[in-house]
Amino acid sequence: MEGTFLSIPNSAALTEWWHEAFFLVRDKERRRREEVSYAAGNQELASGGREIQKFTEGQKTQISAGLLPARRSKDSQNIIGY
Repeated sequence: MEGTFLSIPNSAALTEWWHEAFFLVRDKERRRREEVSYAAGNQELASGGREIQKFTEGQKTQISAGLLPARRSKDSQNIIGY
């Protein structure tokens, strides 16, 4: 094995690179979801629909668990937001 050397990158640099790549992908996906959400909301509002209520992640969890009532539309058939 003389003369064979495996170069292992600096773990701090590798960790930093991994975090940058992860956050870049995560932020890109978040922006895409927001654009889809806003487009759907704008389309509904343009067609004379109702205003969409935005829920935080914590509120979504509470609604799913049944601890927080979801706001419903006037006909009580559709949950607004979420």
